[in-house]
Amino acid sequence: MSKRFTGVLGLLVGLSGLLAACSSGGGTEQEQPGFEGEAQVSVKGLSAYEIQSLVVTAQPANVRKALAYSPETGTFNGTLVLPTGTQMLIANGYAYVASDAGTPDGGPAMDAGPAMDAGPAMDAGPAMDAGIAADGGSTTDLTLVATGSATVNIVANTTTGVSLRIYDLTPPEPQPDIAPFIRSVQVSSTSTTVNQAITLTVDAVDLDDDPLSYQWTSSCAGSFAQPNAATTLWAGSVPDACTLNVAVSSRGLTVSESLTVVVFESGPDAGTGGVQVNGEYIARPEVYMLALNGPGMPYNPIYRTAPVANMQPVSPGQTYSLEFAVDFGGRPGPFPRSMNLDVTCGTVMRNYDSCPSPSICYSNHTWTAPDAGTACRVTASAVNDTLTDSFSAGILVK
Repeated sequence: MSKRFTGVLGLLVGLSGLLAACSSGGGTEQEQPGFEGEAQVSVKGLSAYEIQSLVVTAQPANVRKALAYSPETGTFNGTLVLPTGTQMLIANGYAYVASDAGTPDGGPAMDAGPAMDAGPAMDAGPAMDAGIAADGGSTTDLTLVATGSATVNIVANTTTGVSLRIYDLTPPEPQPDIAPFIRSVQVSSTSTTVNQAITLTVDAVDLDDDPLSYQWTSSCAGSFAQPNAATTLWAGSVPDACTLNVAVSSRGLTVSESLTVVVFESGPDAGTGGVQVNGEYIARPEVYMLALNGPGMPYNPIYRTAPVANMQPVSPGQTYSLEFAVDFGGRPGPFPRSMNLDVTCGTVMRNYDSCPSPSICYSNHTWTAPDAGTACRVTASAVNDTLTDSFSAGILVK
């Protein structure tokens, strides 16, 4: 099962040298010359999805053991038979890593010495078939991704405890580059005459201290004195409204800003001038909802999209609330906009207008119903400058 290593940091490993000399009571165990006991190893905090194989080596005993993973307990476990005395325990974790991911750099502090050699003894079985295509065609290799070591003194007939930290050897994720910032673009004059140079300056910064490059361009005929400098001169050769653009780049990332310069004819008989045009869009208002509510009647809205515009019947002489909503299509401008409610019968009085957003407004009114048998038309209207809209509904008094 090939799984990408996802990270092991500061993981505690509990090692117990549970030393049991061969029984003197006539047991069936056979002594192994030179070996005095065993170390039972349990590694917590890892999973088979993070580490494909975990190998513990004891030196100078030169005993090596590939631990087995238990999904029930979430631990790697195994037993090493060791002689008494001081032993260096080295734990190496291996995982399948894409071959184009680079070699993990453990640094000098994480050097476990020659015992970290995976070698043939670290055979984890047929499942570790390195070279499988993964992630868009790249191959995977069984790679050392974590290591740790600790020294333990094995004493006969004594249980010895030691803690071991296994450190992640994989390199950190790369830091994305920060694009440059243009703090300002300055021009000595926004208008000039043909062949009269103006000065352009861009102020940019790269927070990574990467070198900056500049490129000035123009939308109309003209020339830059230094098109690849932060400060340059530019002169237009024909009358026109010209867009001057500067692009600032570092390590392949580019930002840009533009400004407009008007070039006039030169000389006493020049007949060109400039005009600055400012436009304001005016949207047609839409009265999209009418609502009626009153004694014993819930809020009853009718929307513009409804197939029938009939409100609930009302009782004679009762006072009700009539409200309508308008979408003006944008923020208020210098032009006038207004709302009005007209009812063909009864008595109506405006309470308040409210606009919870720049474009949406409500108008609330009090209406007293006339005599029974009267059919009334309610019309809500809105004006935005010279554009108007209205929405009508019917009410029966009964």
